[in-house]
Amino acid sequence: CTHIGSERHASETAKTSETAETAETVDTAETAEIAETATLISSMSSTGSLEWISLHTDDEWIHCIFSPGRPSHYLILKLEGEKNVLYVEGASPIQNQDADLKTQLSECSKACDKDTRKCNWWTFSYHQDRTNSRNHDDQSECGLRAYENCCLIETNNDQWYGIASKYFSIPGLPLKLKQPMQGKTAVWKLFKNVSNFKCYEMCQNDSDCTTWTWESDQHKCSLNNYKPTRKIPIEYASPTPNLYSGCKDRPDIGFYCNDVKTVGGYQGL
Repeated sequence: CTHIGSERHASETAKTSETAETAETVDTAETAEIAETATLISSMSSTGSLEWISLHTDDEWIHCIFSPGRPSHYLILKLEGEKNVLYVEGASPIQNQDADLKTQLSECSKACDKDTRKCNWWTFSYHQDRTNSRNHDDQSECGLRAYENCCLIETNNDQWYGIASKYFSIPGLPLKLKQPMQGKTAVWKLFKNVSNFKCYEMCQNDSDCTTWTWESDQHKCSLNNYKPTRKIPIEYASPTPNLYSGCKDRPDIGFYCNDVKTVGGYQGL
């Protein structure tokens, strides 16, 4: 910011072509390397002078502002939440860990149907091996869920979503919802085109919210109202995710974020 700002005040008539010539002095290899981990954007006024530039990295946003007749200044905004961590609710191990995928899915679905009062839908985590599964103590797990959800979102292919069969008789229910859905999970609330801080803020301002997750690539924000029992690191997932998650203490229901422990996760190669 200081370098660009000093040039800005030294010459109010700086042209876009001059900025391009300066950019050409940067080594091509270095530029390619930076492009993989950061994004640089800028804004020009109607007269062609630089108004601001913003550098977005995985961990922070650096925003530089240039005002006519005033020294340049900048803001450094740290992203809220923990990077590539998911807060999840409890689940139980599948009884027959050696069974094929179809059999394990059936076991999870039947467990939900037996618990008619508490289970509205279920989620299944399929364990194959350490290198490509989201591991929960190295075993497949079934989670029975009672809370209402608004939307389905995409997740890893070793995750499955299904609804209780008590809903199959609903008129007009799409046929696909009567079958387990791979790579899907449900969330309580979903918002699009929001910033990292806005996602954090919405959870803080919602009395029922316990956790939030923000996807930086698509600027999607998911809020949940369940009590998470563990955190799962997903930095080794493929493709590599780029999300941030946070937690909010709820003394009214006896929930505190410090009680949530890190368990399992993608183990890497």
